[in-house]
Amino acid sequence: MTAKMENLSVFVDIILVAFAGASVTNFFDDCIQDGMIFGRYGNWLRKDETFNNYATKHNEMIREYQNNTDSNSELNKEIEYVDGKFWKKPIGGCIICTNTWITLIMLIFYKFILIVFVIFAIIGVSNTFLKKIIA
Repeated sequence: MTAKMENLSVFVDIILVAFAGASVTNFFDDCIQDGMIFGRYGNWLRKDETFNNYATKHNEMIREYQNNTDSNSELNKEIEYVDGKFWKKPIGGCIICTNTWITLIMLIFYKFILIVFVIFAIIGVSNTFLKKIIA
């Protein structure tokens, strides 16, 4: 095999693993959405974000109420925001961060357990195609 053919083979391997990794990450992200099979896990990941969204709405209502009344009651206190947990990002909290680890795992499967790679790649790629078909 010539050097050009070997380079082409490596390039095809990279594209294959990258596309499969991105597709599986996309599928995983779909699975952790509210109401999906791993929705509870996704809700746990987004707990801080959900609380901060609630706090924003609450604080807006408090400010509107305070503008319309002269009351300074304890009930008119704004809710403080919570900091998101940075360590949740690579385990599903951020699709880009998660993609790094899923693609690395897919590369390991590709090199050592090809049948597992093929199964996950088929599921991920079919999910990606399905989203394009029904969109």
